[in-house]
Amino acid sequence: MIRIAHVVASFDVGGLQKGVVNIVNLSRECRHLVVSFGTGLAMAEHLRHGDVETLGLEPGQRRSLAGSLRDVLQRFGADVVHTRNWPTLVDGWRARRKARTGSHVHGYHGRDASGARGFGWKRRVIGRALTRSLDAVVTLTQNMAREYTREFGAPKRGLHVIENGVEIPETTARRRGTADPFRVLAVGRLDPVKDYPSLIRAFACMEGRGPDDRLVIVGDGPERDAMRAACGHAGVTEAVEMAGMVPSAAAAYQEADVFVQSSIYEGMSNTLVEAMAAGLPCVATRVGGNPDVLADAGVLYESGDTSELATHLATLKRDPSRARALGDAARERARAVFGLTRMVQAYDELYHELAKRS
Repeated sequence: MIRIAHVVASFDVGGLQKGVVNIVNLSRECRHLVVSFGTGLAMAEHLRHGDVETLGLEPGQRRSLAGSLRDVLQRFGADVVHTRNWPTLVDGWRARRKARTGSHVHGYHGRDASGARGFGWKRRVIGRALTRSLDAVVTLTQNMAREYTREFGAPKRGLHVIENGVEIPETTARRRGTADPFRVLAVGRLDPVKDYPSLIRAFACMEGRGPDDRLVIVGDGPERDAMRAACGHAGVTEAVEMAGMVPSAAAAYQEADVFVQSSIYEGMSNTLVEAMAAGLPCVATRVGGNPDVLADAGVLYESGDTSELATHLATLKRDPSRARALGDAARERARAVFGLTRMVQAYDELYHELAKRS
């Protein structure tokens, strides 16, 4: 059985981490170890298989972890190292070389707020140099593949697109009547890249907004206070529910009428796909991988355009039949493209291919 070492900057709650959990839990053909640079390991409790180790990096601390990671890789006997995103690439590359691990695949899951408009020259130079020696790079959408190639070039043995998979629930979101209150949902970390203030402003100026309509935001993070302030400035403090972190967003999807993804950048949003799988009509910014995810099964708008977003929300509130049709199309696309079994099988095939080459 081949051994896969997944290297992440943090194993706290997040879409990237959720994808790792799904791979480890559902893969039956590999042995897995998750190595987290940071001490946050909240997602470890969701693992049914595999092991987890932390290299002990505290928040805000910066130091090379290549030596520590090398020791872990050698002790585990890794056949394939799978790093994810920029924070793990350099130390992961060095550690893999020192440990003489067979193959190195790097996952590109997107950018944070600081890199949303593009990477700096230093990162591009280093990234290009390292990419040439990687065995493979995995991106989550075709647009992300083009984005990675433009910034960093291509690895020696190929670039692969493997979309994230989600569970398809048996039941769909509620079907709203014209006179019913309207519930708008967003799910994700309260981070600047999500641009929730623009969503709050759009909800506030939505034509036809009723006294019982609600905007529900599920998640937690550093922008919580700024979002509360944005609610106050927009005059919708009582109409916005800050639900915080929840074990599962499944109930929130079932109770919502529309899902909004307002980010200034997204690689591939797990929450967007989860909302689609639940049969919710989805409105998302035309950035990153969102167009690849939604295709014709949802509504796209320009990032930061609160007026356009407000218009889309008002239209979906006014026309439940259109909302229902979009929700049905979204669920069908999620079922066809974003299944968990397909995703895990694609990773297992890639890991075995790389292990045979090493």
